[in-house]
Amino acid sequence: MMMTLIEAIALIVGAVSPEEVTDSEMERLIWRSRHPLNINSASRRALTESGLFSDFQVVSLLDYISSAGAVLSRSELSVIDGFDREIAEALAFFVTFGNSPPREHWSLESRLYAGTSVYGLHSCISKGETFELSAAGAGTWTGRLDALSFSAALLLPGRKARLYVGDFNLRFGQGLAAWNTMSLDDPSSAASLIRRPTGMKPSRSMTGKYAQTGLGCSFDTGPVTFSVAAVVPGMKKALIGEINSSRGKTDIAGLQGLFNCSWWHRRFSLGFTSVVEGVPSSGIGDAENRRQGSGLWRCTADFSVDFRGCFSGFDLASELAGGIGQPLRAVVSA
Repeated sequence: MMMTLIEAIALIVGAVSPEEVTDSEMERLIWRSRHPLNINSASRRALTESGLFSDFQVVSLLDYISSAGAVLSRSELSVIDGFDREIAEALAFFVTFGNSPPREHWSLESRLYAGTSVYGLHSCISKGETFELSAAGAGTWTGRLDALSFSAALLLPGRKARLYVGDFNLRFGQGLAAWNTMSLDDPSSAASLIRRPTGMKPSRSMTGKYAQTGLGCSFDTGPVTFSVAAVVPGMKKALIGEINSSRGKTDIAGLQGLFNCSWWHRRFSLGFTSVVEGVPSSGIGDAENRRQGSGLWRCTADFSVDFRGCFSGFDLASELAGGIGQPLRAVVSA
């Protein structure tokens, strides 16, 4: 029996059943099915950010293409180290096997939802990996704005660095220090942990609910990738409160800086992540207390080291995290 798109999505994210797949994951992968990734021309960054592959599968695929040439079919993909027939069948919904790199072209996509009391609009203009700009909003016909999202991504000259502005998702390692999407146990399988998107990627959500807001940049140099970001966790909520001024305002919650360095090998990858956050000492979201307080900020620092590898078909992912004002945490999945 042929696999359906919904079944393929459940397999990709590691869910036991389609009912376990979260709305954000479903939205992300349905978007990807409409914009399939050419695995023969995609960069390591694009393969990793897609969330379709484990780190080992990314390196294995790139090594195969480098030595044997383009992958021309689903059956050929299934024999590459790290893949099998079932995985290749699921991936076929989200990738193409073109022999030559596709020419990047401009595309525009818009979605509109209109109900009796609420509405939502999302528009995205893009040109392959080179450029992407999207904006979305949702609210009620009475004038209240409930959600707002804006994101832009630009591949800089030389195609080694990518700049992110506005809303973007980030996930490094197994997410103990830096993961802005979902909780670790949703879904709960090891496959979900190992295959979730890694690095930074623009938010394509209608609401941008789980996205970070700020500036970010990733840079590839050989087997090493560097990523930096500066985000303002409460900026979007404060902006929506400003627009809905008659219904009360919310101040910015704090500031956060992030640095990650990841090293890629044929069988494993290692990463180091540092997250420094400052929040007003007189309380988060309490504008009156901050105006009357000392103006001091409370800072926390979180650091983590992560390891991901595949040995004889056995996937292993782990991370150890701790820091100033943060408890020691660890996760191991296999």
